[in-house]
Amino acid sequence: SLTANGAVTLGGTNFTGGGSFNTSGTTTLNGSPSFNGAVTWNNSGTVDIGGGDRILMYNGAVLNNLAGGIINDTTTAASPLEGNGTPSTFVNTGNFNKNAGSAATQSFSINAFANSGSFNVNAGSFQLTSGGTDTGTYTIGAGPTLAVTAGTRSFNGTGFAGSGAL
Repeated sequence: SLTANGAVTLGGTNFTGGGSFNTSGTTTLNGSPSFNGAVTWNNSGTVDIGGGDRILMYNGAVLNNLAGGIINDTTTAASPLEGNGTPSTFVNTGNFNKNAGSAATQSFSINAFANSGSFNVNAGSFQLTSGGTDTGTYTIGAGPTLAVTAGTRSFNGTGFAGSGAL
């Protein structure tokens, strides 16, 4: 396990073989880090995904955006979270923000996504393309869209807000 309590910049870093990576400060991507195998990233800080960067999740990797955690997506990549191999999972109990500057249309290319936090589409279009269970809130700003285009989603007590299109 590796814990970073302050600011950290991740380039093309490769985390493999298991264990956990825990962040509580600001994490900036400068390249696309990969998490391969039984590796879990627990974020309770702020993660900034920008430029053409993305988080690569392979062979069962897990990203937990914990309560209080924030992920700001301004990447021009079509998929800010990209996976391959054994199912990888993104669990959001914090805040995920698709912001201006990000690709016009995005989706997660991972196998499972669960939202019990806040998922905010502030710009463009976001497509949910994997199965999952949601109990959190989706907020769609004026103009943006959120679409379920594949997978089976369970919206159990999920809140929807904003004037954008669903």
